[in-house]
Amino acid sequence: MMPSGNRGKAPLILLHGFLGLPQDWRDFVQQFEKNSNHLEKHEPHLYDLWRDVRLSMASGESGFSNWLDGFHDALVRFRRPPVLVGYSLGGRLALQAAIQFPDLVKGVVAVSAHVGLAKETEREERLTADQLWAQRWRSESWSEVLEAWNQQSVFSFQPDQGGNQTQTLRRGEKDFVRSELAWVLDHWSLARQKNLRPDLRQLHIPALFVSGEWDKKFTELYQSLELPPAGEFRALSSAGHRVLADQPESLAKEVIQFIEKFGL
Repeated sequence: MMPSGNRGKAPLILLHGFLGLPQDWRDFVQQFEKNSNHLEKHEPHLYDLWRDVRLSMASGESGFSNWLDGFHDALVRFRRPPVLVGYSLGGRLALQAAIQFPDLVKGVVAVSAHVGLAKETEREERLTADQLWAQRWRSESWSEVLEAWNQQSVFSFQPDQGGNQTQTLRRGEKDFVRSELAWVLDHWSLARQKNLRPDLRQLHIPALFVSGEWDKKFTELYQSLELPPAGEFRALSSAGHRVLADQPESLAKEVIQFIEKFGL
């Protein structure tokens, strides 16, 4: 990721999710360009989290604090503090970076991203589940584990026309390294993330939380949050958990409005 050529506006750092790739943001960027005259000034950077994973695995270091140390170095290379926009896992990391380095971040957008588990029992259950998934990604056939992954309740929804449906993500095995997927599920598990709610209440940079209207879990989560002083929540129509795939244009418009409202 190269530093922004400073044109007086905050660059965008776009962080993908688990089982995601930097190019997942291309439709969003296209819609951002189509719907605004901000693209050149707010230069998007497609951040590759898998590069960071490989570095952490090679160094033998793990955990969110190690990632934050490395991400800090990326942030200081920008001439202006960027806006962080993260989906799912990328959104969790973006929120932690915004909390840790508020002077280096102009604003943050969390899309379908959890803010942390409040109860120890929840963390224990989640860690067990993520470690089981890690083993499955290591050992089972790609098609079987991908199908099982897509069948998780968070990816199911009931659109207005009625009936249960599942958002299907198609991913080729050649695009991933199984050991890296397993490492992320273990070391970057939601169970190992702190509960960010108290920190978010004190966050004094603009923050936008976005869910899909069909994603009941995350819509209710964001509705229950005590938002930071400059915090907003939007539920996007005709979208489930995978907002980035379902509604890239609506998401781009929300980010544009967020940038314009707070003068980022």
